Amino acid sequence: MVALYKISTNTVIQNYGDGIPSFVVLSGVGHVHNPEKDYAIGDYMFIPVIYAGKPPNTPWYTQNGVMEELKIIDGKLTYVITSLFNKKSLSEVKAIHCEMIDTEANKLILKYLNGSSGQVVTYILSYLEAMEIVSNPYANKDSYPWNAAKIGLPGIATIQEAANVTISQMKQFVLMASKIEFVRLAAKNAINSAYSVSNVKLIYDNVSWEIL
Repeated sequence: MVALYKISTNTVIQNYGDGIPSFVVLSGVGHVHNPEKDYAIGDYMFIPVIYAGKPPNTPWYTQNGVMEELKIIDGKLTYVITSLFNKKSLSEVKAIHCEMIDTEANKLILKYLNGSSGQVVTYILSYLEAMEIVSNPYANKDSYPWNAAKIGLPGIATIQEAANVTISQMKQFVLMASKIEFVRLAAKNAINSAYSVSNVKLIYDNVSWEIL
């Protein structure tokens, strides 16, 4: 396990993870075959990779990302990868990512509702009132408090106008929510059909909410 380090710039150019490359092409040097750790040539050095926290010889998965840094360990420059490594089954990884998709979908809906889940109740109650109002030419604002609360807002002078605005708002909300639901269900279906942990992560990373 090695990483390619450039001495003059004090930077890691490439991390090869669990493997050692069969050959590497270095600028100004040429081909280097089967580089081992601590092997130096010109302005380059192949340094050992240490995985902090990774269980030996077991599959690993991290949900919280990877932090990489250079350290001096036992007098040697070492490329240290630290993270929260957990041994998880494919089904566990799928469940985690499906839950993350649900959370993202819920956040989008709450964003539309100004961050309040209670706003859903307001939309529903106002909409039910509005449907009664538009079918009743004798509707009185005193009987429909949710829509009456809109009277006095710009462009709303009557209970009928309030009801029309409420119905329009509900249509917009339903359209937005249906788009979120389409993405949510499609993403979870793809994740549950994935054949590997890396495939799950690839699917999750490429979920797009841009249609919203």
